[in-house]
Amino acid sequence: MSFEGALKPRYLPRLDGLRAVAVIACIVGHFNKEILPSGYLGVDIFFVISGYVITSSITHRSDHGFWQFLSGFYIRRIKRLIPALLVFVIITSVLICFFNTDPRVHLRTGITSLFGLSNFYLIKQSTEYFAQSSELNPFLHTWSLAVEAQFYFVFPLIVWATGLGAKTEERLKRLFSVNLILGTLSVVYYLYLNSTNEFAGYYLMPSRYWEIAAGSLVYTTHLTKFEIYQCIPKIGSYCIFIVMIGILFMPVSFYPISNFLMIFCSMILISILSRRANVLNFLSSKYFVFIGTISYSLYLWHWSVLSISRLTIGIHWWSIPIQVLMILVLAICSYKLVEQPFRSKIWARSNSKTALKALVAIWLSAIGLVTIDIPLQGKLFLGSRAGDSLDVNSEFIPSTPKKCSENIPNRDCMIEPINSSTKKIFLFGDSHAASLIPLIGSIHHESGLGVYISNVGTYPYILESDNRGLTLSQSLKLLEKRERMFRLILKKLKSGDMIFLASRWDHWLFEDFFEREYAQRQRKHYSDEGEYISSEETLGLFISKLSDIVSMAHRRGINVIVLSPIPAFRGAIVPRSTYSCVKEWFRPYIPSECKIEDFNEEKTFILNRVQPIRKALRSLSSEHVNLFIYDVFDYLCKSDICTTYKNSVRMYKDDDHLSNQGALSLKENFLNFLSIRKLL
Repeated sequence: MSFEGALKPRYLPRLDGLRAVAVIACIVGHFNKEILPSGYLGVDIFFVISGYVITSSITHRSDHGFWQFLSGFYIRRIKRLIPALLVFVIITSVLICFFNTDPRVHLRTGITSLFGLSNFYLIKQSTEYFAQSSELNPFLHTWSLAVEAQFYFVFPLIVWATGLGAKTEERLKRLFSVNLILGTLSVVYYLYLNSTNEFAGYYLMPSRYWEIAAGSLVYTTHLTKFEIYQCIPKIGSYCIFIVMIGILFMPVSFYPISNFLMIFCSMILISILSRRANVLNFLSSKYFVFIGTISYSLYLWHWSVLSISRLTIGIHWWSIPIQVLMILVLAICSYKLVEQPFRSKIWARSNSKTALKALVAIWLSAIGLVTIDIPLQGKLFLGSRAGDSLDVNSEFIPSTPKKCSENIPNRDCMIEPINSSTKKIFLFGDSHAASLIPLIGSIHHESGLGVYISNVGTYPYILESDNRGLTLSQSLKLLEKRERMFRLILKKLKSGDMIFLASRWDHWLFEDFFEREYAQRQRKHYSDEGEYISSEETLGLFISKLSDIVSMAHRRGINVIVLSPIPAFRGAIVPRSTYSCVKEWFRPYIPSECKIEDFNEEKTFILNRVQPIRKALRSLSSEHVNLFIYDVFDYLCKSDICTTYKNSVRMYKDDDHLSNQGALSLKENFLNFLSIRKLL
């Protein structure tokens, strides 16, 4: 057989069987991470298969013109992927609005997925793939589709650059060399980002390019005298397959080692499957091939079913058969009614008109989703809207964390005093400030106190960077935004008014100490000049900045209150969201992670962590007559063991934020604090 004939694309049922293994691994792992901890690596298998198949297809096209070649490739991808994605995103977006009180982030993930950009949006939102809160985003899994879409944008250009016109062994060797170089650079970039910006490392195409390129390399190794499959005996193919299955059971903590192992094994197995006809025959069975054939629709719909299930009935042993059946039915319908018809149908007489139709369909779908996101926001929700004691809201003021997190003052977060002689309080900080909204609302109702609220982030702010994606330049922009917001509201205060600063100080000044199931945060702090500083220097700079704020406030006759660190718990199970903990007609079972009544922590452990901050705040308070430290640590933790409950009242909604009930319980305490110090 000639060289070209040996490499001519041909359908390999066993590759569809391997796709079935990959998608089954994803689905099982997403159903329950404890059963298959590394099931998410099924996506990595998909990447390698995709690289192999795309290379085998694109390098044997007869298109001779550049635009003919390029447009032909993109149209095939559009017809293959876009119709099913559009139907999935539109239907899921409507469904999620029925059961989610605030689907904003989810809808916007869906919108960006239509343009192949959801991975960038998830990075911007600092979305942790392994976090429980991510399980409620029905479009989280589209990050991998975005990676492939971006690969498809680049790869045809690489193939053309290696010399598409001449179908020779030399051309494929050039493609092999280019992919080897780019793949190596991608691996280096991946390893770098994994330690400096883990979100980007996980979601970006350049850091994932090497995985898809691995499949391309397998295909182009067939042109050499040394082929991978020749080194593996027939029995070895079964061993490789067993090793791959074993990798799926590895704990998440083994990532990225498990990732490298899976890619390596996938390369070997695909090489074997594509060159030997009598190995792993079970992958060619009609059941595996069928699952592999509908794997795209299965991948799309399985996460939607699971996310909506977690918002409604939950996932239980008795519900799993029903949910599996729903996933299969939706996937089969998608494949039979959408994928196949649109893939084989002629959309238009020319590629340009076909692309235009696809673009119009995408934009119309996006506009429809924006309508759901903004004008119809919350109007499709089918729940009782009764709320929950865990949610941050106040019956006396319209302020909410969402409204008050904007970078411009929101009028719902600025409640004027009952009369011109009544004082005002300006609550400023991060989510810990937001958790005090119920308290501030009750104080307003009790005394007529004016209220200004902004929870844009901790203040005063120390420049930082971390391995979750925050760079020093981004940190500088955050500093500028918070300074601007603080000054805008400060102008509305007069002599006798109060600034109330509340943030999770220990979290921002030190590294995160929570024992999470995913990677720890690694944070570095910098001086205003951009120089790296130690933890001790960070605390000193924070106190210095706070002193400047207090001095400025003193010159204007304004008092400053600082919330001293409250008890925070390590290892607590954090609910996916507060709204998923509300009992509704469609949610008869409250998720187990919402029940944190058994969690406790030794008081001395928590105190040892926050004691340097408490001591520094008390020392600074002795230097300024207008600085007052509001310390409720002992109120929230009176015994040697701190708990999330107090007198049968759930004081915390998660591991460090007060619940509505917890914040409201401080009302008398805070009023006494203000009265004794003559701040009211």
